[in-house]
Amino acid sequence: MTARCPFIIPLLACSLALAVPAQARIPVTVAATDSAQAPFTFADGSGLGRDLVDALNGVQSRYAFNYVLMPTLRVTEMVASGVIDLASLHNIAWGWDARGVAATMDLCVARDVFIARKEATRDESFFDGIGTLPMVGVIGFHYRFAGYSEDQAALKRAFNLVLVKDELTVIRMILEGRGEIGITASTTLDYLRKVDPELHGRLLVSRRFDSEYGRHFVVSAKAPIEPAELDDYLRTLARDGALAAIFERYGLSAPRIP
Repeated sequence: MTARCPFIIPLLACSLALAVPAQARIPVTVAATDSAQAPFTFADGSGLGRDLVDALNGVQSRYAFNYVLMPTLRVTEMVASGVIDLASLHNIAWGWDARGVAATMDLCVARDVFIARKEATRDESFFDGIGTLPMVGVIGFHYRFAGYSEDQAALKRAFNLVLVKDELTVIRMILEGRGEIGITASTTLDYLRKVDPELHGRLLVSRRFDSEYGRHFVVSAKAPIEPAELDDYLRTLARDGALAAIFERYGLSAPRIP
């Protein structure tokens, strides 16, 4: 009779385990606009959005979040069609068909505010000139005071509004005297206050604002991850302090996570 070897079964089990690779993470593509939107996205792709995706990859092992940049209109088209899974720090009210997408919780609330170059003779009353004094805004953004129009010629004619590529350019033009009143996101101003307080101090910031909005992930109906699951990962990041650290790195208040 052949003697039984007590090592055969454990060795066989070990061999099988080595032969089967660890389960790969499920890929999730996260798209952000390739136009600079400080501090969420900079021209080189860095910024709060990428940091947030890196943190999501570190807090769980089920999904591999991949951050990509593309033109704003392509982000909307690709996420709505399901080719891309998530839009980064967007807003579901910005031209989305709500039947094909859903939103996570808000990660920040911002305002589009009016700014001017600070001068001794200027105060809040200077902003009575909104719509008549030379103004600077951002291409592709929709402003309530201008009827949400996208027609650049009409905006120039009716509101004396010139559109440029991003909000940091708006600020630079106002400080250089190439416009009297600018409109920019409060989050961009918060970031500027942190990285260049002297420059921020040269601005007169109005108490008036054009609109207020949240920023969140917009999730395709075809994405492998549900908004509620993504919210759970964000709550985990909030509990361990990682979310606050990311936002504070860019001069923003830590998000209030329910």
